[in-house]
Amino acid sequence: QMQKGVPLLQAAIVGAKEVAVPLSFAILTNIAAFMPLLSLPNVMGKLFFSIPVVVISCFIISWIEALFILPSHLAHMKERKNRSRNWLERIQQKVDTNLQRVITHAYQPLLRRVVNWPSLTIAISVAAMVIVFAFAASGRMGFSMMPRLEGQSIAAVATLPVDSGQNQAERVKQQLSQALRQVVATIEAEQGPLLLGVIASINGNEVEVEGRLVDAYLRPISANEVVRLWRQQVKEIVGVKSLSFDSERGGGPSSGPSLSLELHSNNNSELIAASHELTRQLRALGEVSDISNGFTGGKAQWDIELNTLGRSLGLQAGDVANQLRHSLYGAQALRQQRGGNEVTVLVRLPEQDRQRASDIERLKIRTPTGAYVALADIADVSKARAPSTIRRRNGQRYITIGAEVESRQRIPSVTRYFRQTIFPQIKAEYPSVTYQMGGRQRSSDETMSVLMLQGSLALFMIYALLAIPFRSYSQPILVMALIPFGAAGAIVGHLLLGFGLSLLSIMGMVALAGIVVNDSLILIEYANRQRLQGLSNQAAVIEAGIRRFRPILLTTLTTFFGLVPMVFETSQQARFILPMAISLGFGVLVTTFVCLLILPAFYIVLANLRQRFSPREKQALEPDQPASDQLKNSPLGIR
Repeated sequence: QMQKGVPLLQAAIVGAKEVAVPLSFAILTNIAAFMPLLSLPNVMGKLFFSIPVVVISCFIISWIEALFILPSHLAHMKERKNRSRNWLERIQQKVDTNLQRVITHAYQPLLRRVVNWPSLTIAISVAAMVIVFAFAASGRMGFSMMPRLEGQSIAAVATLPVDSGQNQAERVKQQLSQALRQVVATIEAEQGPLLLGVIASINGNEVEVEGRLVDAYLRPISANEVVRLWRQQVKEIVGVKSLSFDSERGGGPSSGPSLSLELHSNNNSELIAASHELTRQLRALGEVSDISNGFTGGKAQWDIELNTLGRSLGLQAGDVANQLRHSLYGAQALRQQRGGNEVTVLVRLPEQDRQRASDIERLKIRTPTGAYVALADIADVSKARAPSTIRRRNGQRYITIGAEVESRQRIPSVTRYFRQTIFPQIKAEYPSVTYQMGGRQRSSDETMSVLMLQGSLALFMIYALLAIPFRSYSQPILVMALIPFGAAGAIVGHLLLGFGLSLLSIMGMVALAGIVVNDSLILIEYANRQRLQGLSNQAAVIEAGIRRFRPILLTTLTTFFGLVPMVFETSQQARFILPMAISLGFGVLVTTFVCLLILPAFYIVLANLRQRFSPREKQALEPDQPASDQLKNSPLGIR
């Protein structure tokens, strides 16, 4: 309006009114896009709750600023008249002139070609988008719940059998500590300081050795590389049931093994056998290490089951169990009060008759008729080990098998191999066994489920909000068609920077859905107003693209460069949120070019379809003069 010579006060009022509707609905769509992050479950919800709260608050404040405060500032700017410009204003003028030259000599001819060949433009762009999505779906990029964050410490945890002695635990602790110091000594001799100290402890049948490292930006090599060398130095330790290493301790919210599988069954023997078979097959995979079987045998025990003779004599399992308890532990014969204490007298077999394992089999069991028979005659007696822990979910026992996958990007392929190859073999041999993902995978699946549900509701809300200013049910779909292109741009950004996809990347793409419609909303809304003034579809969308090129480009660049410091930040805190920043930054950047070039093609195709199937709209929107003549007579005076 100022370039047309309108006074500043009136130009500010008219300009604010002109963008008030699209701006308001653009902000509302942004708010709707960040709403799903408010309802994430579990730890993820607690971690990311503050992000949508802060972003939505900023949107609301900026809404007030843009519609009321900024127009007031613009209305009271000092007019230049004939005064000389300073060096900053001369730079601004030069940039403005060059930008106008780009619009006139580069963008406008390209936009005309796009409008003349809309179907070809859409076909090429959609094909490129499909290729990007196909590459991501192939598993080459991988997918993890959280980006890998280096911790402040590295640790190794060795689990020994329950009946292991103190000497064995001390030996394992010494072996782990010595291996770590040897690795660190080699590294520090060549590359500089790395280790601050070693802390080793024994807790029951678990031995833990933790190494405190210098700060991440001072380390000559990564914590993950130190753990890899430590693992190679240790190799295998005799007598250890499981050994796991951790390079992320103190580095972020992630905890537990990178891959966790749960086997469920009501048949205990099949469950244990299936867990051992799964462990064996996972060890055969080269990228899987630190495999831990959740079944750990406890103390030795006798398993006693009545045979046919015992049942024919009228014995019950409860009767035999009581007699065994009375013989070995004792039967209460007397309870007597002595002073302030109560004394219980137990009667049991003499010590010499219950010292050896063979004494168990020779125990005399009384039958209902009063006769006595040996335990070995009326029951099958076998030696076994009791489980150290019993876990149940939904009434079924389950065993958890954990493993580390290197690299994290390989987790989806390993999981897919388990589902398609390993588990069908286990299921065929052990029919009662079922499985489900555990640990990080379960948390990731739950979060993705909620995110997809809430994201679908957010998309519907965005569609409803767009339908109000457009007064159309089809044009909101036109604008929302850019959302997949934004997601493709986010994937390309991850590829360029060498990152795999993670749950945070998906969160960024969901939030991106509201941001990418902003520029499209402004462009389509302006094109619709030009059509109402009598321009043809082609002329209206060309003029809208030229008129909105500057605000669309500047909005995108400011958003992208505002995220650049976070994208290239190397601190641990920044790397945690980095995937979301990459999704937002590169998604917005790619969507800008899609909005300026591909959206006009979509607009022309949709307008042609509506005119073909709606005679009333065809009659109302049929131009009375060619598009070239309409552009000449347009307010911009485009030649």
